[in-house]
Amino acid sequence: MTSFLKIGGLAAVLAVAAASQASSQTIQINPSILQLNKIVTCMVSGSPSEFPDDLWFFNKGVGTIAKGTKVLWNLPGTTTKGQFVLNADLTPGKAVFAGGVLGNGYEAGRPCKAKAA
Repeated sequence: MTSFLKIGGLAAVLAVAAASQASSQTIQINPSILQLNKIVTCMVSGSPSEFPDDLWFFNKGVGTIAKGTKVLWNLPGTTTKGQFVLNADLTPGKAVFAGGVLGNGYEAGRPCKAKAA
């Protein structure tokens, strides 16, 4: 939602700027400045089913997260944290499984925090 607000805000600023410019002037936009945030979430899930030691990482953004991207993660309320390197592109709405990364089992469905580094 935040990404859509940023893009909408940028569009509004550009529209106002374009309207205020004289007809002899042009506005040039550098596309390399516009960057979409990489939105990654995660959840404890896997085997064994009750207290797995696995994580699922989900791409909740609108852009693909490239292979080789480091995902930093942690389980709130614990000292358990780590990093996972994507071994393939992660497209919007898709997930990737990371088996055995927790070491100890945690309750299935427990949310965790993640961000692409």
